[in-house]
Amino acid sequence: MNLLSPIVFLILLALGIPWFWPSGNSVLIFGLPAWVVSAIVVSVLCSAFTAYLLRKPWAHEKSKAEDG
Repeated sequence: MNLLSPIVFLILLALGIPWFWPSGNSVLIFGLPAWVVSAIVVSVLCSAFTAYLLRKPWAHEKSKAEDG
C-alpha cells in the first residue's frame, strides 16, 4: 500500500484542481459552479482516504506492550 497511496493522492489532486474545466462552463449544481462542487467532493475523498490510511499505527511505531 506504500506505493499506491501517493498515486491515489496524485489522482485526487489532478481531479480536484479545476484546470481541465472550460473557461466558459456555466453548469450549476445546487447553485454552485460544477468546478466548485468537484473540488469539494475531491477534498472530502482526500480526507476520507487519509483517514483510511491512518486507521492503524504506522509500521515503525512500537506498541506499549513492546516497550516493556
